[in-house]
Amino acid sequence: DVVRLSGQTDAADFVSGKMVGGYRYYGLDGNLVSQIGQDAQGRLHGRSTTYYGDGKLASRSEWRDGLPFGGHENYHPNGKVSVRYVYSDKGELRNIEQFNAQGVPILADGEIGKKCPDAADRAPWICRETVQ
Repeated sequence: DVVRLSGQTDAADFVSGKMVGGYRYYGLDGNLVSQIGQDAQGRLHGRSTTYYGDGKLASRSEWRDGLPFGGHENYHPNGKVSVRYVYSDKGELRNIEQFNAQGVPILADGEIGKKCPDAADRAPWICRETVQ
């Protein structure tokens, strides 16, 4: 089985180096699986995207100097946003929203780091409000 990777490494051969400057990864069927933005040091930088097997967008994120920033979105196979994360310019998670396959909000984040009384069934940093 052969997969294709398109990009540059910081060494003379692929095995001894690491990817720098961004790269594209293609699946066995030849379809694009992901595009990863990187800087010259190999840190995530710029836009990164992943795709479902049928070529539809699965996720999109923005990075700066190895840290997430701005909006990061995951998508349902029908193209609707499934989860949206919002990060500060310092890479700190500020907000999370989750949506069902029809695009209706099902989770709205409260304050990050706030202790939630109903958090026994999930990570304690996620405070949710069910949106009617």
